[in-house]
Amino acid sequence: MEWRWRPSLVAAALLLWGATGANGAGLDGAIRAEIASQPALKGFGVTAEDLVDRPVIVVFFASWCVPCRQGFVELREVVEAAPAVKVVALNWLEDVTRYPAEDGRLQRMIDRVAPGIAVLEGTQGLSQAFGGVRALPAVFAFSAAGDEVFGFVYGGSGPQVHPTAAELLQAIGGLTK
Repeated sequence: MEWRWRPSLVAAALLLWGATGANGAGLDGAIRAEIASQPALKGFGVTAEDLVDRPVIVVFFASWCVPCRQGFVELREVVEAAPAVKVVALNWLEDVTRYPAEDGRLQRMIDRVAPGIAVLEGTQGLSQAFGGVRALPAVFAFSAAGDEVFGFVYGGSGPQVHPTAAELLQAIGGLTK
């Protein structure tokens, strides 16, 4: 089942899912600080200041998740089209019973699909801050003011398995170079 909402559907999504991505609070200082405190899995991390006064896209992913890997192509397009946008990928549910962690799988995936994107370790606290992420990919976009403007959580069926770059760019205001 696919969970997806846009600003015009937020009320329905609140009833169905129980909260927007960040529990209705948007990307506040506490969530920014929690994201910034996570170690980088490769390359560079982020500071809380990196997530202020600019659009931010947060994606929860795992290396075994095929739609997640496919979605990184779209995220790279967003980074190229709108360099002011900060994209943060949080590794979540990497080692689950059905998909146990394999040596090097995560690093190979990051090397292949995530250049220019901050890739950090996800935590239970961050999952809860975004409404209790239990399905992947989960993608949340926030305006420069920190308001949630887009959310997508793939539920295992449906024709769309991740948001497109065009959808994300439209949600954050179409910022381009």
